[in-house]
Amino acid sequence: MPSLSFDSLHIMALGRDLAIQWGDSNTARVTLQGADIEELIDFLISVRPVASNQRQAFRIPLWKTCGLSAGLETAQGLLPVRPRNISLTGILVELPSPAPVALEPGSDVQLVIRMDGPPQRYTATVKRRTARGYGLCFNESVVAGRVDPPAPLREDVMELQRRWTAGRVIGAGETNRDR
Repeated sequence: MPSLSFDSLHIMALGRDLAIQWGDSNTARVTLQGADIEELIDFLISVRPVASNQRQAFRIPLWKTCGLSAGLETAQGLLPVRPRNISLTGILVELPSPAPVALEPGSDVQLVIRMDGPPQRYTATVKRRTARGYGLCFNESVVAGRVDPPAPLREDVMELQRRWTAGRVIGAGETNRDR
């Protein structure tokens, strides 16, 4: 059984369940299943430091419940992809496994993004491939060497940044222990 320990905190995989236990007592144990595990993963992803935020364009880490969905237009139709982070100039997406298409660095793709309004279509260039996905650059975001994204993209990215930041700001008189 895979497990991980931090001092007296123990995390154990129990088949499809995840158990979190304090100390050696089973009375201080919580068992998570299915959607609860996904919610915990989304939370952990949203609070981790993101090395890519040291780039020129600030990248916002995305979580499953952030409200943004994305897809690539292919000859077979719209291929849903999982957005991992986004900025005013690009997005990192993961394709389903096994990937039904191969994207070559330097090639252009049609990306459909939907948040709170109608879907928006952007042309993006594949800039890099990682083990988990593809880094895409929004072609419409850089005009004459200046970052100038289309208004719907700018509004979506700023709203995602607001949502991401809202979960990290501590109100007046509040401490981390109050959360």
